[in-house]
Amino acid sequence: MSKVLTNSPHPENNFLSGNSDMAQLILSKDWSATPLGPIDRWPQSLHTTVSLCLASNFPINILWGPEHTQIYNDGYRTVCGDKHPTHSSWPRASSTGACLRCDAATRA
Repeated sequence: MSKVLTNSPHPENNFLSGNSDMAQLILSKDWSATPLGPIDRWPQSLHTTVSLCLASNFPINILWGPEHTQIYNDGYRTVCGDKHPTHSSWPRASSTGACLRCDAATRA
């Protein structure tokens, strides 16, 4: 069973279940500088989708919004290999170096 991250100073971030690397990275990211906006203003549907994604061991990549901002889990991170970003360079699907480009399955 997944546990809620306990190091979150904001209870609205409790949807970030588990203690995975990607959950920690998502929590540490300043989302206000992205098309998604501040994490505490994300719609409930995005909270739910991210929570389900992080709880899964199956590789999952979420593309959200008109900018196709990517949020993925630890399973998908292995698909990305060296294209996996740091929190300062979170990818968009349209970016040249985005993780999505390294996944052959997305070209189908």
